[in-house]
Amino acid sequence: MGGDKDDIVLILLSGGGSALMEVPESGLNLEDLIVWNSKLISCGADIQEINSVRTLLSSIKGGGLLTKILPSKSITLILSDVIGDDLSKVASGPTIPSKIEKNSILRIFKQYNLPLDPKIETILHKKTEQSIKISNQKIKSKNFSAEYKIDPNKNSVHCIGNITQALDAVQKECINLNIPVLLLTSSLNCEAKEAGFFLGEIAKENLKNKNSPLLILCGGETTVTHDGSGKGGRNQELALAFSKRISGCQGITLFSLATDGSDGPTDAAGAIVDGTTWKKFTETKTQTWL
Repeated sequence: MGGDKDDIVLILLSGGGSALMEVPESGLNLEDLIVWNSKLISCGADIQEINSVRTLLSSIKGGGLLTKILPSKSITLILSDVIGDDLSKVASGPTIPSKIEKNSILRIFKQYNLPLDPKIETILHKKTEQSIKISNQKIKSKNFSAEYKIDPNKNSVHCIGNITQALDAVQKECINLNIPVLLLTSSLNCEAKEAGFFLGEIAKENLKNKNSPLLILCGGETTVTHDGSGKGGRNQELALAFSKRISGCQGITLFSLATDGSDGPTDAAGAIVDGTTWKKFTETKTQTWL
């Protein structure tokens, strides 16, 4: 797969790369990864835990892609959807080497009752015993202070966009339009339904106090726990929980969206709800998921 030493490989990464770009580790096939991905996204693990296991099962995550394009040079441009912008976590860091922490992996399997079959044990042993064989230098990276063992003369990583920039852009546009705006947080990190309930309470409190119209902004990365039979994504679950909490209230609307344009395994980018939405679901089983 590697090119010539004078070649330059331009790599564009964004959220979603962990699920969409894959080469299985030796001993596994794509069907194995599909099964494991389904288990991971439905067990209640957060995105960092999910991606830790994905990295274990992959030959290109955690710096693996970089080893396949050597000796070519590489430039990686990243749109980060990771809270705190640890670029090694975006798309599971295919061009940023990372170590497999055995104890951390074992904790994830135990905590979420995931089966540790012999193939996984073999891979875990191999990847914790071996390190990625690349130059003992530091990566050159704009807006990123962590140090990684790759040749700075051949490889660089740059963050060109993140959730903070997206929220700032919306906030500036609101100010230009004279719309009162409050940036609540850029690091929301909890169960999607709990976030929906919490934000619903904030909206109701603002309405109860008869404050002036207000646009509340927040961003982050929530999680969803389900048994695999539900439909939708984290933004839709957050919106549904929000609609339950504000049911019957007039003057409150929520727009919940995924910045990558896809909310879970659906054709929707998110959802828009208001005080009338929950009533539409009262005769269905939708509320059982909350």
